[in-house]
Amino acid sequence: MLSTVKLVMNIRQITEFDWPALLELEGQAYSESLVEGEAVLHSKFNLSRQTCLALENESKLIGYVLALAYPHLHFPVLGMAEQRSYQSTNLHLHDLVIDSTHRGGGLAKNLFQQLKHSAAELGYVQISLVAVNGLSLFWQGLGFVESDKFLDTTAYGEHAQYMSLLLNNIKEVN
Repeated sequence: MLSTVKLVMNIRQITEFDWPALLELEGQAYSESLVEGEAVLHSKFNLSRQTCLALENESKLIGYVLALAYPHLHFPVLGMAEQRSYQSTNLHLHDLVIDSTHRGGGLAKNLFQQLKHSAAELGYVQISLVAVNGLSLFWQGLGFVESDKFLDTTAYGEHAQYMSLLLNNIKEVN
């Protein structure tokens, strides 16, 4: 007999209470060289709380996304706390993590779609990211395209790729 597990999902803004579980998810998702820790991630969160989302199942954090305004064709220095905010129509998706026991069911796509909707509502024209861990094809499936400019993404790991997605707005990207 097959058993089914019903997931009761909720996507909301990250709160201060989420940090212990969020840091555990970060450590689970990334190799040691990509783990940034609380101070660095919190600096990104503090710059754009409205674009940092938590995915929970029955009050347990099972995923998160951290995104902040960042100039097009630029990205945060890995492992370094953000010191300033940018006025940009580009929203940089820095992290999107789903708990390993919940991957493969479309939750990352759902969480991204909510971020995309929020970005458009907030007036962003584009979303960018650095694809890591060989996930360029996943992001291409969501409409992202690789940059044709040379950008040094080596700190993000071998084969890391800067990618972007234009939203349905008709404004200039900066």
